[in-house]
Amino acid sequence: MNQTNYPHSPLPGAYYNYQYIDHGAQFRVYSILTYDNRSTGRVVKVPLGFTESKEVLEPHLRILQLTEEEVDRRIHNLLHHKQQLPALLQGVYAHDKKLMRMLGDLRIVPRLAAIPYNQPDYFMPLFFTQNLVTPMKTFLHRYRFANLPPYQLELSDISAIEQVIQQVISLHYSLWEYGIFERSLKLENIGVTQHRKTYRGTLVDIGEITFNLNEAESILLERRWKNSLSPHKTDHLFIPTIMHRYYIDACNTHLTVDALRTRWRKRPLAIEQRQEIFLKIKEQLSRNKQQKIKHWMSRQALSSSLYRGIPQDRIDTLEIPRAELSMLLKDKRSGQEAQNIMHIHELRERQLYLEQRNSGTIQEVADFLFRQSLQANQYLD
Repeated sequence: MNQTNYPHSPLPGAYYNYQYIDHGAQFRVYSILTYDNRSTGRVVKVPLGFTESKEVLEPHLRILQLTEEEVDRRIHNLLHHKQQLPALLQGVYAHDKKLMRMLGDLRIVPRLAAIPYNQPDYFMPLFFTQNLVTPMKTFLHRYRFANLPPYQLELSDISAIEQVIQQVISLHYSLWEYGIFERSLKLENIGVTQHRKTYRGTLVDIGEITFNLNEAESILLERRWKNSLSPHKTDHLFIPTIMHRYYIDACNTHLTVDALRTRWRKRPLAIEQRQEIFLKIKEQLSRNKQQKIKHWMSRQALSSSLYRGIPQDRIDTLEIPRAELSMLLKDKRSGQEAQNIMHIHELRERQLYLEQRNSGTIQEVADFLFRQSLQANQYLD
């Protein structure tokens, strides 16, 4: 692990060490390392409780001038969605290799950390593991300030930008085919893997999904992807300004209600239909009355029975000890770590974007960038 990218020392365990990577509003993410700090290629997603989620989200929600009750309601709603995540690992979803690849080979950890004493409303902590991928904010960082001198884009940069945004659209389309919708439409909820010059998208934040078509349609009508272009929307990653036009055009064109309805649940419906035909044939061919009744009843329950049961290959096999899960649960560093240079540059590009909109000339923006760069050098020194 590179200490430049991950300034915190790994947390030591008996079996593994855990390198803190980042956090969202629902999980903290740790790379799982061997005892000698070699990567296992997997991360563990550690759930945030109500208090920690509120610490992360409240500063952003307060900007919207929400009441204390509304802030708490939104946090509880997030916790509720998080408890629905095991549904992704059951039945036809869990057996679908394409879907599991898009979710980074998502697995549930069979052990549970201890429930805090005397907290009757506490949500049971659910831990998951996923493949280690490049976070979107890390991938996009190379394009910060690319629209200002002395930075210059190469043709390979343009190809990478276009590929990744196309992969974002493709990932949403594929999820819709399974009846899964990523509610926030945040770019940072998607990670990037690269093989030579080919890029793939992975849904890394699994806590903001819905299976409800009506909710999905209303979110698309809001065009929530625009939040990634707003310098004031601090709970969304602000994407590099050089990508704004291409990104917004792609989302406006492809993330539509018509596109959603055309794709919604195509894959599970096809599986249900095939299984329906199979059971109907067995029912007709059966000579035993009880068998006929059994097959008929199975057909009636298909819409629920096909989505039950967690197969063995969706259970994490790293055997993370319960004591180490409890250690990670108590780490609670979300929102407390020092700002890293990527975050500082993102804030400055937000400022530059506002300056560019409010001022007249490129020179003024360049002068502003120069002043900010001096401050960044002082910070790094």
